[in-house]
Amino acid sequence: MKMKMRTLFSSLVLWGLFAPALDAAEDAHGKALRGVAGYFVEVEGVHPDFARYGLTTQDLRERVTQTLIRSGVSTLTREEIADDAQGGRLLLSLRTNRETMTFYFYGLALRAEREIPIGDGGLNQTVWSDTEIGVAKPFELKRVLKLAESLTEKLIEAHQRANRPVVVGALQP
Repeated sequence: MKMKMRTLFSSLVLWGLFAPALDAAEDAHGKALRGVAGYFVEVEGVHPDFARYGLTTQDLRERVTQTLIRSGVSTLTREEIADDAQGGRLLLSLRTNRETMTFYFYGLALRAEREIPIGDGGLNQTVWSDTEIGVAKPFELKRVLKLAESLTEKLIEAHQRANRPVVVGALQP
């Protein structure tokens, strides 16, 4: 019992130390998403062989795009993102490693980037990210579509928090 109490106390102390840092990081991400007018969606890392299991680059791009649109977040073309300083880039990356027993270990990461102007050009900077990892049999790889949707929904929540309209009270004469 004494050991459990000590572990609980240690956990609470650590949580108390790191919680403000986590809040500050979330606040910084929120500020970085403020003013983003829409996103251009890119997908990378989907092996062509995954198509036979129902998972393609196009399916993932479409799932992310449709999730954004359903939530009222604009999507941009490659041309529009090049011309729009308020546009963001979403990069969905799938990394897989096939284990000898026919299981796939996967990592699915979604990153939101904004271009930071530097001199005559710019630098893409990640301003929000999240990752899902797991193990799947080949015929279960299609579940990555649902994970992509879930990651996109998390981004949308952060985007909407950062871009809430400011309501100003009526002025009294």
